[in-house]
Amino acid sequence: SHVFIHYSGHGGRAGTLLPGSKGRSGLDEGLVPSNISNPEAKYLRDVELAYLLHEMTEKGLRVSLVIDACHSAGTLRQGSGLVRRGGCKEDSAPRSEGGRVAEVEELERTWRRLARRSYSFLRGEKPSGWTSGMEGLVLLAACRAHESAHEKFIEGRKRGVLTYHLLSILAETGLDISWRQVFDRLVARVHRAASYQTPVLEGEAERYVLGEGFERPVAGVSVLEVEPENRRAMLRVGEVMGIGTGALFRLQPSSLAGAGT
Repeated sequence: SHVFIHYSGHGGRAGTLLPGSKGRSGLDEGLVPSNISNPEAKYLRDVELAYLLHEMTEKGLRVSLVIDACHSAGTLRQGSGLVRRGGCKEDSAPRSEGGRVAEVEELERTWRRLARRSYSFLRGEKPSGWTSGMEGLVLLAACRAHESAHEKFIEGRKRGVLTYHLLSILAETGLDISWRQVFDRLVARVHRAASYQTPVLEGEAERYVLGEGFERPVAGVSVLEVEPENRRAMLRVGEVMGIGTGALFRLQPSSLAGAGT
């Protein structure tokens, strides 16, 4: 069985439920419900999400998790109409302790087993220990640790950049495609819309989206941008990877090599 979880919205922070693992001043990051202004409402915290993912994968479920969110100290509008997702400072409002997904002791045991103290699932920080400790999990995060996820008005509506382009790609390709191939296309499109946002993919990247099969890995690099009129293409590779001037590449259909466009 397959479980697909996609959250597109705001992230927030609050004092941790696990001071023994994160320290007395530690913070939990969480997904923000639409009714968070209600004192009875609760975040879905990172420590709770880790527990739920662990429970599902232990039962043999294939889990795909997409997080299009990040926390930010403030909302920043940029010249291209981009808006950072988040804007949530630390939430110190008192909240009911009932209704947690598990007892605190259970959350603590799972968290210590799976996550480093500094890990942030909202910001794609790694090595996280999550995917390596959970067989059957794919994690797609909207951005890297030092970046922000963005929203943008597209087709008359405010949309998450990652969510919009992910759904567009799947509508074009169908589900007979691996997460790695989706990711290669996604990075290229997100960079064109928000150049300072780079998605992160962890886990079973060669697994087909919502499928049980795996793609046979093919060595290659992603195409980030194409200029047909100038006969030029930008590739996701460079000197840091040992590739210099004069390197030759063979072009293949995207079904074979996971090209970016």
